This record gives sequence, structure tokens and C-alpha cells, in this order.
Amino acid sequence: MQGGAGDVVGGVFVCLFVFLALLLILSILFLITLYQTQKQVKEPNRELSPGLVWLTLIPIFGSIWAAIMVPKLANSIRREFEDRGWGTDVEGFGYIAGMIWAWGGIANLVLSILQNVLQFADLGPIAFLLSLLGLPLGLAVLVCWIIYWVQMYQYGKRLREGQRGYPDGSLEADYDEEYRRPRENEGDDARRDPDRPQR
Repeated sequence: MQGGAGDVVGGVFVCLFVFLALLLILSILFLITLYQTQKQVKEPNRELSPGLVWLTLIPIFGSIWAAIMVPKLANSIRREFEDRGWGTDVEGFGYIAGMIWAWGGIANLVLSILQNVLQFADLGPIAFLLSLLGLPLGLAVLVCWIIYWVQMYQYGKRLREGQRGYPDGSLEADYDEEYRRPRENEGDDARRDPDRPQR
């Protein structure tokens, strides 16, 4: 009987370890995406050094840092778009999904702390109600995290390959007549006007 209970406890620990390892791997891949996207922004346009995205891995502080980081990343990408002469009117730069993810993470952290305090104070029913509230909130945070991740990947790709997604020197970039990318040696007027024909 004791062996069976030990096996269950061991199984729970293995599952918990696998879950935490998977969560850490996904977090690292997500932060690599943010890092690489921010690296595509020229230094004068950055509001945040790319390496600072890794502060998100710090427990508790990382949740607060995410809410500070998201607007800075969005503003950096916006400034890079403006510097390249690309339109920004219809772009969100990941701000909405990122802020819902960041503030939702803070709300989840607060709910978890409250649940533990209420459990310790023998107020189990109230703690249970908070856990019911935390379930849809956690799902919303997860969905917004995935959306934000995809958006940041797409912005990084656009910044790397140009507005139309063509790598530098590719045949597509050379032969697409509607493709406009300001060159480094062209004047400021060409940089500001993306519709101006390139010579």
C-alpha cells in the first residue's frame, strides 16, 4: 500500500517537473523571438536594449517587468517603421495583445497569492471562488501570450526582410515593380515617401 502511494507521489513530481521544463523551454523560445525582433531595430530607435527581455524570467519581478517591457518594444518597432518610411496607421505593434498578457499575468499572480492567504486562513470556499475566476483569466492570458508571440515574430521577420518580406538581394526584391525599399544612400525624401519610384 505504501509503495502504491509512493508511486503516485513520484508520478506527480515527474509530471510537475516535465510541465515546468516545458514551460521554461517555451518561455526561452518566446524571449528569443522578442530579443531577435528588438535586434532588428536600429539602436537610436530602441527604447529597450534587446538583452533586457531576459529579465522576464525572474520570478515575480518578471511579471511586473513584462508590463514595462511591452510598451517599450512596441514604441521601438513603431520608431523603426517611421525611420524606414513605412506606414504605421494600421499597425498595432503587438501592444494590445502584449498588454493583456502582461497585466493578466500580474492579475493571476495577485489571485494566486490571495488564494494561498485565504487557504492559510481557513477560508477555503472564498479561495475556491477565486480559483474559478482565475481559470478564464489564465486562459485569456495564454491566448494573448500566443498572439503576442506570433505578432512579434512577424514584426521581426518584416524588419529583417523588408516590408514585403523579401530578403536583401533576392530576385523578388529586384523584380517586384511595386516593391519599394529606401536605400541607405538615398536622401531623406525617399525615406519618407515609400511610394516614390526607386531608381
